[in-house]
Amino acid sequence: MTLTLLTSLLSRVPTEAPEFDLKNYPKNTVYVKAGSDLTFELPLSGRPTPKVTMSKNNVQIKPSKRLLAEVTPDSLIITLNESISSDAGRYEVTASNAGGTTKIFLIFVVLDRPGPPIGPVEVGEVGETTVCLKWACPEYDGGSPVTNYTVMRRQTSTPNWTEVSSSIARSAIKATKLTKDEEYQFRIRAQNRFGFSDHIDTKPILIKLPYSKCAR
Repeated sequence: MTLTLLTSLLSRVPTEAPEFDLKNYPKNTVYVKAGSDLTFELPLSGRPTPKVTMSKNNVQIKPSKRLLAEVTPDSLIITLNESISSDAGRYEVTASNAGGTTKIFLIFVVLDRPGPPIGPVEVGEVGETTVCLKWACPEYDGGSPVTNYTVMRRQTSTPNWTEVSSSIARSAIKATKLTKDEEYQFRIRAQNRFGFSDHIDTKPILIKLPYSKCAR
C-alpha cells in the first residue's frame, strides 16, 4: 500500500469531536473526604480517541501518583489519592482529537475541617472592661458551612487560655468582663461538622481608655 493511498484512506475515517456526559454529576461537582481516595468515571466519546489534559488556576497538571486522568475507549477515569484540602477547587478538563476540542470544568469538594479565620483581627471599640473584635471567614469552609466560632482569651502575663464563647455565629464579638489596665490576647477558631480549624491570635490589647468608636 502506497503512502498516498494510506493517507487517502485515513482521511476518509470519520471523526467525531470529544463529548463528555456529566448527567451523573450535578453542578459538575464531586466530593471526597479528606485523607480518602477518590475514583470516578466520566463517559467520554470521540473519534479518534481524545487526548485529555487537566488544569487548575490556569496551570496544567502533570500526571502523578496522587492525581491521574486515564482515557479509555469510552470514558475518562480520574483518580485522586490521599486527598487534602488544597485539592479542592475548580479544574478545567480539555479533550482534543482531530474532530475538535471540548472543555468542561469540574469542582472538587474536599470534606474537611475549615481553614483558619482570616486575619489580622480588627480591634474596634475598647472600653473599661470590653473590646470589640472582628475577623474574616475562612477562605475554605471544608465543604461544609462554618457553624460557629470559638474565642479564647489570656492575660499576656499568663500562658493559660480561658474560653470567652464557643457559640459565636458571626465573625465578630464584643468580649466583656475584662480587667481595666490589663493586657489580653485572643485566640479564634472556626468550626464546621468535621471539626475545628487552626487558630489565629490577636496582637496584645491593652484594656484602657480612651477608645475609638466600634465599627457597625
